[in-house]
Amino acid sequence: MNRKICLVITVVFVFVYSGFFLFNDAFMKISEEKFYSQEFDSSKKKILIYGSSHLLQLNSTHIKDRVTTVSENYSVFNMAENGDTPKKRSLNIERDLELEPEIVIYGVGYRDFSLEKEQNLQTELSVADLIPFDTTEVETLNPKLTTLQVLRSLTIDLTKADDKTDVPYPNTSIFAEVIQEKIASSDELHKDSESIREFIITTQDNEQLDYFRTIIQTLQENNVKVAVMATPYHNSVIEKIPDIEKRNFYKILSDIEDELGVQVYDFSNEYEGLSIWRDTSHVALNQKSIVFSDDFAQMIIQEIEE
Repeated sequence: MNRKICLVITVVFVFVYSGFFLFNDAFMKISEEKFYSQEFDSSKKKILIYGSSHLLQLNSTHIKDRVTTVSENYSVFNMAENGDTPKKRSLNIERDLELEPEIVIYGVGYRDFSLEKEQNLQTELSVADLIPFDTTEVETLNPKLTTLQVLRSLTIDLTKADDKTDVPYPNTSIFAEVIQEKIASSDELHKDSESIREFIITTQDNEQLDYFRTIIQTLQENNVKVAVMATPYHNSVIEKIPDIEKRNFYKILSDIEDELGVQVYDFSNEYEGLSIWRDTSHVALNQKSIVFSDDFAQMIIQEIEE
């Protein structure tokens, strides 16, 4: 009897989650198509923001308004995606090039170049990179989030069926449902910092680094200006990252800067002690955290003026 129950539970589990993954993948493709098939303003030069959930908290509307005060010739699109990696980002590079962007700002953090312990036998006896595990990194597989995104998209389609230029998430990620977020308390941040995953960062034989370098080279070969930024972390995270991992991370950025001639902006310690965090590795999307979007806009302005 117990075996039958276990078998039934297993079958149900596989059926439900397989169905959800198919549903999630189908919606992502629909959402992606709506972004790429929209009618872009041909009079505007495009600036694209690449990165993971660390950059989804940017207020893209505020950034666009700030950039417009300097030049009305640009449109800014936040292409950040939950759980993004250079390898994953590479899948859409050709489609992005069809948009003919003028500038790409690529935000990366320690996680982007990290290998999980089981990927490197040498890490079994070493103290590896300590990065808080945040479930938002896998929100793209969140049933509630995906369902809400579908409902919102359908609502827009029904209410604005005649507007062919409408986009579900204008000027922000093609995948993200952006909402106002609560700023975490000190106790919440302390608790979050205790939930960590172990990684190791290598400067050689690193697949993510190879993809990162190839993406930048491909963009440059197509006359796209590229700048790189190191994404911010709370000080409780910075303190726990071993020096060897910090050195490897900054060596990667330094080598990219020297080899490919891109400007690197270091935001990693910029807000380490400020009360603007949703958790220890994500600035909250909140009006009190607008400094992040202000500084990001200023970085874009600097790239435009150079």
